Amino acid sequence: PQDKDLTMPDTDPTKPSATTDLKEDDVADEPPVEKSDDDSKTYRELALENGMNYTVTDVPPLGTSMLLGLQHYLTMLGATVLIPLLVCPEMGASGDQTAEVISSIFIDLL
Repeated sequence: PQDKDLTMPDTDPTKPSATTDLKEDDVADEPPVEKSDDDSKTYRELALENGMNYTVTDVPPLGTSMLLGLQHYLTMLGATVLIPLLVCPEMGASGDQTAEVISSIFIDLL
């Protein structure tokens, strides 16, 4: 195997770089996708063909949205409450001080 070149790339500001050579027309409106036989397919069609259930702009059904929202809430709540419950007593905080830390976190989330 060949040794990889671990030196820093040339950062001479007088030389053009790949980012400075881009024109406004070169920026794509959609994320890049692999070339397919049928270039007329949209990004959404290609994503669904490749096994994605939803794309970024899709809205799941109400039941699925509520379950995913509950999952997100429980994850956020667990991380928000569990960390102070574990860390504050190790720092010598009392139960009241731990409660103040947790309540201040919830106030900051508003």
